[in-house]
Amino acid sequence: MSPKTLALILFSEDEARWLLPAAVELANRYRAHLVGLCPGREIMPRSGAYAEWDGTVITMLTDQEAKEREAIAKRFADATRAQDFASEFRTVERAGYGAETFLLGNLRAADMVLAGRCDDQTSPRQKRLLEQVIRQAGRPVLVLPQSWTPGALGTHVLVGWSDTREATRAAHDALAMAGPKAKIDILHAGPAGEEPATAYRQDMAAAFDRLGHDVTLLERDAPAGEAGTTLIAVARERGADMIAVGAFGHSRAYDFVIGAVSHYLLESATLPVLFSK
Repeated sequence: MSPKTLALILFSEDEARWLLPAAVELANRYRAHLVGLCPGREIMPRSGAYAEWDGTVITMLTDQEAKEREAIAKRFADATRAQDFASEFRTVERAGYGAETFLLGNLRAADMVLAGRCDDQTSPRQKRLLEQVIRQAGRPVLVLPQSWTPGALGTHVLVGWSDTREATRAAHDALAMAGPKAKIDILHAGPAGEEPATAYRQDMAAAFDRLGHDVTLLERDAPAGEAGTTLIAVARERGADMIAVGAFGHSRAYDFVIGAVSHYLLESATLPVLFSK
């Protein structure tokens, strides 16, 4: 069943310029209700040299932030006004206040969350909030790169496979976007011999085949820390239009020390990635 409620996270006006056309394209494709969510920017650091800013500076920054939220709201209204699908825009009442709570609460009813991919210019706060959304919202999150041109999506899906709950959810969540008779590649990328339960992939392939999809099982050797690179390379090689992966399947300590596929794809993927947790 295709998604009928899409939630779009907009962190800045610059991001809204390129992300809104993609979101409108997807809302039209699925005839979905589109909810725009703007958590606002953070105004005050908690400590440090700026903690002693006077009221004039704080007021000026607060006004600037409010104007940006208004600009994002206007862009959202302009982009959705003439469309056939229903839409609404929501934002926090005060800049930077309860942004994580605001996002998580407003995402609970979404069939799918849309967000922009991080890059070198993305603030640490935005990266942290997006990671928390993926970890905590309980909803699949489709992350779109700025370079993506709205077009084919779900005609050829590459599923990153491991014998985990997260990867299983990603595989099934991807079905909501997979078109009739879509090609689905199920890829295990890791050190040779790492995967002890490849038979379960056969079960997944058979289940997808019963739904009418063209399924291929793939195996690629990938040294520790290179699984993300391999996923992107195989997606290009196979002509996939999106990747679906389980997200943050390890502890945060593991993510920090070893390096996670999730972090790599959030910052480096050149095509849409569906994250499931």
